Amino acid sequence: MYQIQILYHISLQSCKLCGEKQSLLKEFGRGSGADCRRHVQKLNAMRGAKMEEQEAHTWSLW
Repeated sequence: MYQIQILYHISLQSCKLCGEKQSLLKEFGRGSGADCRRHVQKLNAMRGAKMEEQEAHTWSLW
């Protein structure tokens, strides 16, 4: 899941969903809050569509 995170100059960030400490592996975008929200929503929608497609493909194999 993609999420918005204010970027601080520390090496470990904590996940907003699970609270686990994570390092910054890849930055997918940067901008104003509104721009970031739209970008995150688009990324999560694409991820959801891909998961649904894989699930439909799995069920079609039955």
